[in-house]
Amino acid sequence: SYGTLDQIAALEWVNANIEHFGGDPGNVTVFGESAGAISTCQMISSPLNAGLFQRAIMESGNCVAGDQATTYPKSTAYMIELGCDPTSPTVVDCMRGKTPDELWGAVTLDTSFAFWPHVDGHALPVQPIAAIENGTANKVDLIAGYNDEEFTVAKIMPVFSRTRNLSWDGFWRNVGNAYSDTEVATLRAAYDETQYATPVELWFDVLEDQIFTCSSMAAVRGLANSGKRTYMYNFSVAPGAYGIEPDAGSFHSLELSFVFGNYEFLQLFFHDEDAARRIVAHSERIQRYWTRFARTGDPNGGDDPRWPEFKDGDSTLLLSESPSTAPGLKVAACDFWNARLPRENNGLFSYMASRSRDIGFYDYEKLAAELPF
Repeated sequence: SYGTLDQIAALEWVNANIEHFGGDPGNVTVFGESAGAISTCQMISSPLNAGLFQRAIMESGNCVAGDQATTYPKSTAYMIELGCDPTSPTVVDCMRGKTPDELWGAVTLDTSFAFWPHVDGHALPVQPIAAIENGTANKVDLIAGYNDEEFTVAKIMPVFSRTRNLSWDGFWRNVGNAYSDTEVATLRAAYDETQYATPVELWFDVLEDQIFTCSSMAAVRGLANSGKRTYMYNFSVAPGAYGIEPDAGSFHSLELSFVFGNYEFLQLFFHDEDAARRIVAHSERIQRYWTRFARTGDPNGGDDPRWPEFKDGDSTLLLSESPSTAPGLKVAACDFWNARLPRENNGLFSYMASRSRDIGFYDYEKLAAELPF
């Protein structure tokens, strides 16, 4: 909660001081990527932020937080692993006396969830997505979206290799270990197997939707229902489009270099003058969308392809080199997942892990052994 309060304090400072820097305290946009997008949704949902910002952008995040019932026991377990007595009045001094290596070394896959923001009854009275849907969140305009292949890095982990040769029939039989026949039929309709090279590619798309896409879509819908302007995107520019081998896909965080015009990084994709021109042109287009939205609440303008509000046909903008509108993209999949996914981060990741294990997607013990903590 203290990290959340720090972010709120920063917004209070901006509101009180931005005029001295030529800014407008009545026209503030908050945005972030990954954990920053999760924080952005928490800023949207916190009543302590009322009136402090008017617009938000969430890049590859979600709208779930922890809860005290799960966070506190994990915090206690972490303290014990660290060698500090959680019942001692000097426990804070004990933890402050540890080295960075000791603090990191005590983290486990389970206790890592202790460090997420959680519903505390003050900064976050309820789960962020619940606040957005019940109308108690701050009413702000929103852009939210995700990258087309968020889990590129995870795909190369050896622990997933045994599922790469699984037949489609075998894969769907395994999915039946975790879901009913009716649910399997819905999933097969939502995820067209002809669009994926292997079942493992499809299931990574499922995981992407579970952690990023569907929570973001729920936030976009909720704020649209409150009368705000909301926009959804799918960032789908991959290094392979510029001749890079191997093609890493539109991996998690790739869009940041386009948003900020980080050409020093993007020059890794510059194989010739044409590639450089295309990358710069697309980066500048994204910057125009983002800055127009920050200025007015509408990303549209100039000669750039029109970006419809999400409520206009449940539309997502395919944010590729040639942006186009995709009505209904991921809507069926997200209707399915949003009716089933836990809305608390430990529960969400536990659900993802258990269902993936049930379909034989990975071996939990081997996965845990490969993680850096």
